[in-house]
Amino acid sequence: MIDQAHGSCLNQQSDHVWTNILTKDTTKYLESDCDPQLLIYIPFKQNVKINSICFVAPSDGKVLTNPCSQNNNLKLTAGILGSAHCQTVCQQSTHGLPKC
Repeated sequence: MIDQAHGSCLNQQSDHVWTNILTKDTTKYLESDCDPQLLIYIPFKQNVKINSICFVAPSDGKVLTNPCSQNNNLKLTAGILGSAHCQTVCQQSTHGLPKC
């Protein structure tokens, strides 16, 4: 259901791209090039209802902030972060994340 051809990620490292998060292969992962933020756009081929999203990250004590936006086809830019287009922001410490 994910439209991988039209998805994107700003600040991704060329060897560790966003499509790696769609696999269960733990040798593949998404990594930032140098910026601490990764902005991921995941389009779907049809309408979907998402009940949950799970991010697995190193347990280095950093906090994950996940602004989520829905039903828009805006161009992915750093300026969209923190705008009215982000409808939900979830923060979770990397400690104690559930296994996906």
